[in-house]
Amino acid sequence: MQIKKQEINVGKAIFEGEIKSGAEGSIIVPDVKPDILKVLQVDAETFLTEKTIDNGKLILKGQVCVNVLYVPETEGERVQCIKGCFEFCETIKRAEFEQGMEVTAFCDASKIGYKLINSRKIGIESQVIINVSVTARERASFVAGIESESCEIKVDNICIKEASDNKEITFKIDETVDLPCADAVEILKSNVTIFEKDYRSITGKIILKGKVCVSILYVTEQGCYEHFDFEVPFTEVVDYEDIEEECICDVIYEILETEFKLTDSVNENKKSVCVNIKVQANISTEKCANAECIKDCYFTDAECEFEYSDLECEEVMGRPMFSAVAKHIVEKSENLPEISKIYTSVAKPYITSTDIQNGKIAVSGRITTCILYISDDEKCPISGMTEEVPFSYMIDCPEASRDTDVLLSIECEHISCTLKSSSSVEIRCGVGIKGKVIKKCKVKVINNISAKEIEKQDRAMVIYFVKSEDALWSVGKDYHVKCKDICDCNKLGDGEELLAGQKIVIPVSK
Repeated sequence: MQIKKQEINVGKAIFEGEIKSGAEGSIIVPDVKPDILKVLQVDAETFLTEKTIDNGKLILKGQVCVNVLYVPETEGERVQCIKGCFEFCETIKRAEFEQGMEVTAFCDASKIGYKLINSRKIGIESQVIINVSVTARERASFVAGIESESCEIKVDNICIKEASDNKEITFKIDETVDLPCADAVEILKSNVTIFEKDYRSITGKIILKGKVCVSILYVTEQGCYEHFDFEVPFTEVVDYEDIEEECICDVIYEILETEFKLTDSVNENKKSVCVNIKVQANISTEKCANAECIKDCYFTDAECEFEYSDLECEEVMGRPMFSAVAKHIVEKSENLPEISKIYTSVAKPYITSTDIQNGKIAVSGRITTCILYISDDEKCPISGMTEEVPFSYMIDCPEASRDTDVLLSIECEHISCTLKSSSSVEIRCGVGIKGKVIKKCKVKVINNISAKEIEKQDRAMVIYFVKSEDALWSVGKDYHVKCKDICDCNKLGDGEELLAGQKIVIPVSK
């Protein structure tokens, strides 16, 4: 007897959850800048700098980069910008955490608070949410075949989700773009988003494509506030040893660093902005192995014993995708100045609940919208509005049921604003929802088989009367006779079932 085993890498979820963290500190106004009269807007970007496991501890470190726009105390001074960077760190202790486990984590600033301590100092408090998962890679094996003339086997086809391969790559986007005017003196603020994300995999490589959309707010020599929007497409070819043609991947982008500098343009009477953006792409490949395993077996000349184990299997039943446009009118409060021009709008959608209802997925959440605008008010030339827009959608997904897990992600695909009046803005946010419907189950597999030879039967055949619980397989297994030999001896057709009370001949001497 020769046993054939199949080995496969499987991922075992050790930890999944949402961790709340925060960063706080203060920003001191540099000596070269005037005192603060009024804070116009405070916003922040967050990113992780470290995600490691050491001595049973998961360590997550990151930074919150804050941008503050303010009106100076000195009359006639233009709006100023100051920046600050604060670190945060969270540690989770668990006995099962081991070095070498896969850590996937992403963070976002859920709330930014500030307090003007004095005209030269502003206190910052940021709340950060970290979504993290820790996965162990384990080697599983099972009996997939037996080479023996005396063996009768039952084979089962199973679908096993292999441990995901994860890769983080960083790349830079450098571009120089001419501004529409020649008298820009300072960039006050910038917004960077990535849209039209796509990928294509070929053997050994993955091709990442997308478009970086940039919006900058700048001031001119005359003290006017202007904004300029432009797009920079990118294509990155990444070596990826284990990837195959048309492999299914998840790609999540994070903007790590941005730098914008004003320079003289090569064109006369123009100013240029030099753009340097550092992007991190988190790539996760998904592989499923369709395999045959021995469900049951017996030998005509031996008794056998089995060693069993449970193998956790995952099958992706469906991949729901959904797009919608959320429309909302944002009204400014009475204490804010009237709107002259919209500088930029940012939308961050969040899913708060999901439910499965008759082949549909009910998704609810909110979209946090921030609008920064330019006003003709000299005392408050720049102002902002923030509002949360609720949403609720029904996504067709016949594969979803109560015994499946639904994993969804949401992102802003595009956003636009229309000035309806000096006090209201219509915001249109395109949201995209995608995910997976996963069915999990445990399959009992045979890890090993040991056989002990039995003595040959003295009898040539046995007359047997079929019981109600009998099947051809169970009868053959009890008497160590191949099913085909029983069928041939009794002239039974392929797939013919045994009937209770039926008399059959079992050729035990074969």
